[in-house]
Amino acid sequence: MVVRRCWPIDRGAWMALAAWLALACPAAAQTVADWRPLTTEAAQRFGLPVAWIERVMQAESGGRTMLQGRPIVSRAGAMGLMQLMPGTAQWVAGKLGLRNWRWGSVTDPDTNIQFGTYYLRHVQDFLDGNAVLATAAYNAG
Repeated sequence: MVVRRCWPIDRGAWMALAAWLALACPAAAQTVADWRPLTTEAAQRFGLPVAWIERVMQAESGGRTMLQGRPIVSRAGAMGLMQLMPGTAQWVAGKLGLRNWRWGSVTDPDTNIQFGTYYLRHVQDFLDGNAVLATAAYNAG
């Protein structure tokens, strides 16, 4: 039996393909569980269950901070792990008394989780503690 290659691939092409696959499919993909120390801290600070914060994060970003080599941003402009809209992030920064807050830090995982958890708590309080409505309202922005 003779085996023929459909196309000749030299060593350089294989190396390039291997490099591309390494970048496109990182060995350690991010998951919601990777952020548990930060979600635990935010949960304690704002009095929400860790599991709820993690479920919101899973729905919003899948626990990823990057998509195709860039910070994860939705079509609507929401950013980061908790997918915060610009106006929401600015409002939360003001409520937390952060005078030196810089817009670029909204994609920082710690900042994003803290801001998202604060906002989730605010929405829950506004909706008389109803977690189902708060989750839906959070997703709506």
